[in-house]
Amino acid sequence: MIGQLNRILELEKLKASQLVKRNNKVVAFTSGKGGTGKSFLSLNIAFSLSKAGKKILLIDFDPNLSNLNIMMNKRAEKNLSSFILQKELLGDLVTEYSSNLHIIFGESGKVDFPSLSQGIIDNFIMQIQSLEQQYDYVFIDTGSGANDELLHLLSSCETKIIVATPEPTAIMDAYVIVKLLKSRNSSGKIGIVINRASTSSEALNAYGNLNKAVKHFLNVDISYCGTVNFDVGVSKSIIAQEIFLERFTKGETVDAINRCAKEITKFSQVVNIDQSNNNPR
Repeated sequence: MIGQLNRILELEKLKASQLVKRNNKVVAFTSGKGGTGKSFLSLNIAFSLSKAGKKILLIDFDPNLSNLNIMMNKRAEKNLSSFILQKELLGDLVTEYSSNLHIIFGESGKVDFPSLSQGIIDNFIMQIQSLEQQYDYVFIDTGSGANDELLHLLSSCETKIIVATPEPTAIMDAYVIVKLLKSRNSSGKIGIVINRASTSSEALNAYGNLNKAVKHFLNVDISYCGTVNFDVGVSKSIIAQEIFLERFTKGETVDAINRCAKEITKFSQVVNIDQSNNNPR
């Protein structure tokens, strides 16, 4: 009996240590509100890096309101709902879009879909840890908003990218995400991408306002990871259900997305260096 109890305690300690471990290869894309272009950017940045030779796993973690499969015109034969319903492991749900870009699709409009819990999130995090060694980066396209489960997920990721637009409401929502993460004592680093700006100066001004606010009121550092200006071609690619960087290979927006991809990888590498310095072997 004592031996069984010790074994249970050992398993609990192992689980706790796994949860403390940082997902250094994981980049979580989030936004305080819908309509910022978060899914568009996470998909195209993942595609950009895959074309540059990086192996990427992109996970649509908007469990019952997913849209990556729609944006890619792909019928998801298997998706995240099987994991949430505890029918399959996360690794069994991977769809290979190309040799360097793998996707785990989400579910859309399932009736009586179970609510997420922190236990499900913890299991998700642990299974990502078993998958991440196969990839250069794991991108998580989260749902919009700021519920407890989403914040729990974000707090478990070392790199968090908030996608916002220049509108004051979107900047305020981004500020709220940072504030809520701080209230949970979330560590790691936060990057900002400003999407759908009219001009680069408008985007820089929006980022500057956000940066001043989080430094002054929250004493939190954030980093600028790039801007993608408004482009009607983006809507055309979404309507055509094609990845933008596949439909268009040249142009200002193509260059901007590729720059964001490079900035995010540099940002993540800084996170990894900081983490390794804080955890000497």
